[in-house]
Amino acid sequence: MDADDLLGSLLWALPFFALAGALYAYGMHKQRRGRRLHARAQELLSGGDREQARATLLQSLWNANETPELERRILADLAGLYRDAGLSCDLNDYDVLVRQYEQLAKKHSQKALLELRAVQGLKRQLIDRMPRLA
Repeated sequence: MDADDLLGSLLWALPFFALAGALYAYGMHKQRRGRRLHARAQELLSGGDREQARATLLQSLWNANETPELERRILADLAGLYRDAGLSCDLNDYDVLVRQYEQLAKKHSQKALLELRAVQGLKRQLIDRMPRLA
């Protein structure tokens, strides 16, 4: 392979590297936003503003949709919030989806990627269906 072929290959691959970098940066931004929102929700909980804390927790769960350890911490806070409000909310379904996401993320097949998308969609549906505190 001569230098011209190498340069041509690099120039051809450059847009794909740029796209991968942009997607990675977007994912990191979402994770940071999810962590910031979770910290804000904890401040609201300690301040006694439960309804605003619930909304912020759900928003942080939406942003942390691909970070299982953060999702579990948010779910624990939500469970405590619902328990303190006297509401019964089964968050086990979401936890099952988190475990399923972890298993599928280890696989590198097209089928696993399609199943990951389905799991993410189900998580979003569960977030939308979580009860209000009022």
